[in-house]
Amino acid sequence: MIRHETEEEFFTRMKELANKLDNGESVQTVDSISFEDIEEYLLYSCGTFNTEDCISAEDIGKLIFKKGE
Repeated sequence: MIRHETEEEFFTRMKELANKLDNGESVQTVDSISFEDIEEYLLYSCGTFNTEDCISAEDIGKLIFKKGE
């Protein structure tokens, strides 16, 4: 799944997902990638996106809870 969403929308969605998991609720798994900037999506879709600029899942988790403080 490819999403176009703001940084705020992304972190809201991830925090909601984390809360569901913390509460023992089951969640549907899906492979997805999100872009805030349409130009990044265009680079990704044509294969010129630099994966070295990507953020790890661990770092995403740290950012989710840091932003929610």
